[in-house]
Amino acid sequence: MLPEHRQKIVDALLNFEDCDIAKIFPKWHFYYNKQGIRLTEVDSESKSVLDTLIKENMTTYPLKAKSVKIDETEIPLTGYPSKEEAGVIVSKLKSYNFKEDDFKVICAKGNQYWIDGEGAVVGRGAVGIQPTKYGVGTFNIKTAKSKGLTDVIIEIVPVFTNDYEIIPYSPNEEENEKQIADFMARYITKPFEYRENAVGVELNFNKEFYVPETVESTDIIIDELIKLQNELKDKRFSFNDVLTKGLNPNVELKDSGIEWLGKIPKHWEVKRLKEISKVESSGIDKKIIEDEKLIKIVNYVDVYNNQKHELYNSDDYMVVSTSIEKTKSKKLKKGDILITPSSETVEDIGISSVVMEDLADTLFSYHILRIQFFRNMDINFKKYVFNNTFVQNYFSSTSTGTTRKILSLSKIYNLQIPIPPLPEQQAIADYLDVQSEKIDRIIENINKQLSSLAQLKNSLVNECVTGKREILGNAGFQTAVLNSNS
Repeated sequence: MLPEHRQKIVDALLNFEDCDIAKIFPKWHFYYNKQGIRLTEVDSESKSVLDTLIKENMTTYPLKAKSVKIDETEIPLTGYPSKEEAGVIVSKLKSYNFKEDDFKVICAKGNQYWIDGEGAVVGRGAVGIQPTKYGVGTFNIKTAKSKGLTDVIIEIVPVFTNDYEIIPYSPNEEENEKQIADFMARYITKPFEYRENAVGVELNFNKEFYVPETVESTDIIIDELIKLQNELKDKRFSFNDVLTKGLNPNVELKDSGIEWLGKIPKHWEVKRLKEISKVESSGIDKKIIEDEKLIKIVNYVDVYNNQKHELYNSDDYMVVSTSIEKTKSKKLKKGDILITPSSETVEDIGISSVVMEDLADTLFSYHILRIQFFRNMDINFKKYVFNNTFVQNYFSSTSTGTTRKILSLSKIYNLQIPIPPLPEQQAIADYLDVQSEKIDRIIENINKQLSSLAQLKNSLVNECVTGKREILGNAGFQTAVLNSNS
């Protein structure tokens, strides 16, 4: 900080007046409301079982269970269950994860109730009939003993979440209440009720200081944006923790036995590629031979330059010819992975793309390899796991060659990957799709900024060259000034 800046700050403190590098705030600027709220959880259609309960003047929706079905086990109840039967039922129900496990309640009237993927209770409707969706809720399991017997009651209840919001504070009580209400109306989209409000102070002093930022050149800004863009592109397929640990932070882990993989969830498997797939080449080159069938081929660049690592039907693939036999055996099918087994650098080897749909009359060239799986795996999970950094590091470290790096078939077959259960693969892939989409939106925004900056730079250069602006030198700085005569 320059000496003159320090003096200005001292003057601001002494005089309690703003200056060009210091701003004085009233003490209330640093006070805030920590407003507690209780949210009623709703589904994508803003529905909650609370709406149903209010309409029917209830706080819960009781069901007398005729039978309880857990996985493939059905426990029939005739009349009141015995103490032992009730104990078994309650134990099973309390250990059940309603949001993840397959759980249904069939009441005495034959109506069925369950919780879907959103955590929303659905019903009522007879078995086999499309049920009515109530909205977000959950099951509450209660037991009551009477005359030596045990009642098991399953209730549908709303789901509430306690939360709080940080809101600017006003010493005027009426204005403060209005600020809170306006904030809630603008930002809170779920039904809620107010809880306790605590007033706090953000800082222990009532002054802030700032120094004006120097203006950066267009080139520096462009360089920083390009650097950020490249970092984000790398991050799209580098979610190591999720792909090796899953989405549950409290899951029990075990040693995978692989140094670069580390610990994985206890219920996951680790498989070599040769245990779950076959890897093959095509022998199809880029030629058209008379009397052979014309087909399209996916080439090396179609895989290597594929930012999303997804392959679909396209008219842009190269047209070549091949034998009828190869058109049958080398046709690309949904779920296949194409991988680049060679590269000029170790960093670029083993790039892959997933075939997202059956490709009509489309094969693959001899420059790439195909991985076909005989174990069912989620197609989007494949996309992320095979382009993740730990897989890329394995391919880089096991490739050989001097001028050109090569991956041998044995090295590809010996690749070890973590494999969660299929539902968990799908959940991980869905989560990573959302994260990747966020990154893509940021990259798109960066591209727009780069385009605008490039146009600005070109415009300034043209104006200086044509004389519309002139360059003035001043103490080592150059300034472009608009020429009033142009």
